[in-house]
Amino acid sequence: MRKVYITILFLFFAKQFFAHTINCDSFCVVKIIYDTVPGYLNVTIANNDTNFINYPIIQLINTNNDTVANKQKTFNFYGQLEHSTQTYRIPTTLDSFPANWNGKVRIEDGLYHESCIIYPCTQLSVSINTLKHDFDFKVYPNPAISEVHILGNDNFEIGLFDLSGRQLMHGSSYQNNLTLILSAISPGMYYIHVSTGLYISMYPLVVVH
Repeated sequence: MRKVYITILFLFFAKQFFAHTINCDSFCVVKIIYDTVPGYLNVTIANNDTNFINYPIIQLINTNNDTVANKQKTFNFYGQLEHSTQTYRIPTTLDSFPANWNGKVRIEDGLYHESCIIYPCTQLSVSINTLKHDFDFKVYPNPAISEVHILGNDNFEIGLFDLSGRQLMHGSSYQNNLTLILSAISPGMYYIHVSTGLYISMYPLVVVH
């Protein structure tokens, strides 16, 4: 019992010692698109902060202050690196994403429970907009059965990670595309880490056999 008490105290004071504050002005929404799987949105967020965001929780709130995406506050594993962009796949009650969306996007640090309302990148500083770069990529099919294709408009490197953070595969694109053979990968949830040197993003991947 004493060991448990000491452990709890250690975790409490460690959290206070390492606590950090999110700089809300350093975040912006790059884009929001409806996923190919109904009931999901892909929300890309730029982080120009110097802090790592732990277990990010992304939500969409409409003009009536109703949460229309990720009402359950599902968090993403790992986190978002400083000075990076990352795409989050979140559940939604929307049947499509309206072109005239005027709602809000909320991001929360799942460890420290600090949150921000963030806005489109065009409304923020140039330093944020540079994170958008001109790089875009697609991951398909998702869910994937035997192979997954990553297609970009620039050369890139990727890593396939499981939920424990272990890298299972690594590859470099050829003529801006890459195919991963998944025959040795067990069914489950994974993350694809994409990097061009100037752009970093992580994308969830579901493998089924």
